[in-house]
Amino acid sequence: MVSSNLGPISPGFGCEAELVDEIVEELKKRMKTRGDTGQIQRAEQQLHEIAILKGEVANVNAKLDAVLQHLNIAAPQPQKMM
Repeated sequence: MVSSNLGPISPGFGCEAELVDEIVEELKKRMKTRGDTGQIQRAEQQLHEIAILKGEVANVNAKLDAVLQHLNIAAPQPQKMM
């Protein structure tokens, strides 16, 4: 017997164990596929957000460079990333 939001499901009144096992395996495969798809969609969304942030950082850097140039201040040397 398999439970769902609609109540218990018992193909063949629970006597067809092979059919029940087949249904359970198919549902587990579908759940895994949905989970994998969800992870891919979240990763794609994060990449999109990172691209937006890179653009915003570049814009802020350009503004800061303009202010430094206007005030005749030398820009600090970039630090190496670890």
